[in-house]
This record gives sequence, C-alpha cells and structure tokens, in this order.
Amino acid sequence: MSNLAHKYEDERRKELLGGKIYTVDSRSICHFRVVRNIFIVLDKYLASKKCKVFFGSVDVYLTNDDIVIPDITVVCDESKITHSKIVGAPDLVAEVLSPSTHERDYGYKKSLYEKHGVKEYWIVDPEYLFVETYQLICINEVFAD
Repeated sequence: MSNLAHKYEDERRKELLGGKIYTVDSRSICHFRVVRNIFIVLDKYLASKKCKVFFGSVDVYLTNDDIVIPDITVVCDESKITHSKIVGAPDLVAEVLSPSTHERDYGYKKSLYEKHGVKEYWIVDPEYLFVETYQLICINEVFAD
C-alpha cells in the first residue's frame, strides 16, 4: 500500500483503522502550533539519543488493516524506519485532539496503540490545555523482585 497521506487526489490525510478509511479533517492553526511545539521540544531532547521524532504525514503500519498517521511519533528502533513509512509500534505517539478525531483518539487508537505495544501515548487537548499520558506497563515488570 502506498503512503496514505499522499494517495488520494484531494490530498486530505487518510488513516486506515480496522480496515476502514477515515479522513482526517483540516486542522486548525492552533493544532499545527501545538504539534510544532511538541516536535521542537522532543527533537531537542532526543538530539543526542538514538531515537528519532517525526511529525505530520508519516504513515505508521501497525497491521495491514491499521495504518495511522500520528501527529507526533518517536521511534527508537531504527529497523522500524523505512524510506517511506514506519513499520511496527513506535515508542511514543502523541495525538493532538480536534473535534473530528476526539472519539477515535480516545477509543480505537488508544486501544490499538496499547495492543501493539506503543510504550507511551499522549493525548493533547489544546482547547482545555492539558496532556494525558498513558504508559504501557508489562505485568512481569510490575511483579519483578
């Protein structure tokens, strides 16, 4: 499958969730600013580390039926990064809420990221000025000792 962010003639971003295509509506200037600011902070923090940060139109292939385009993606395993996409679970995903994505970000995508082993998931709400963070904890790690 080619890059979903650029596949369609209308050039709107598309995601494949559970085998169904969803259009990601136009985002606001506020949305772009929030994504940019998160990217800048993470990019500076990760500059001397092996992890890479991406934003915007980078497809993340979790399965053949689940191809997402997170607002921010951090990958520490370079073998997951190809020329045109990321294959496998990123280490961190951040989604900036918008009215059209709110339900998917809290529902299907949150469950999807957990199921596929995304270690950390941030939901950023620019309207109410908060960030919710979810960390994947392996039960074996909790009871190790």
